[in-house]
This record gives sequence, C-alpha cells and structure tokens, in this order.
Amino acid sequence: MLRGWMEDNNYTQWSTGCYFVQFQKNSSLYRVINRTPYKALFGADPKLGLSSSAIPKDVLSRITSEEELETFLNANAAIENEQNNIAMELDDNINNDVELDPE
Repeated sequence: MLRGWMEDNNYTQWSTGCYFVQFQKNSSLYRVINRTPYKALFGADPKLGLSSSAIPKDVLSRITSEEELETFLNANAAIENEQNNIAMELDDNINNDVELDPE
C-alpha cells in the first residue's frame, strides 16, 4: 500500500507516505465490524478539510482563496474576543453591584 502511494504520488520518502496510508487504512470500511477503525475508536467519522469544520456552509461556498479564509477567521476571532470582553465586563459589573450584608 505504501509502495503504491509512493508510485502514485511520485515520492521517494516513504516516511511521509505513512501518514496518508495510515489515514486511508483507518478510514476504510472493515466488514467484520461494519465500520471504519477510526469510527470504532472515536465514535465519529474522521474530519477532513474545511467542509467538516465549524464554518457555515454558506460562508464556505463563497470563500475562493486562502486570503478570504484568513480574513473570515480573523474577523470571527475578533468577534469572539469582543463577546468575551463584554461577558467579562458584565460579570464584573454584577459582582460589583452585589452588596453582601456583613453580619
């Protein structure tokens, strides 16, 4: 299997091919267990590429370059940071507004 990968990809370093062959073997259906070894171990199919990411499908369909993907990810990270800052600010305000009765 590894030799086939090396020939198909015109590659001479067998160690690099191990990752691809391992993934292929672990994501191939085994009739005895009626699932892939990956799913048997982790309980879900392997995730591969952007289509299995948390990025909404309508956004993925509009992304045409790595730069657009990077822009989207940076904007999304900025939004998450802003939401975290607002949540922390609200927590601080709530904690400061609560007065405990010293008894």
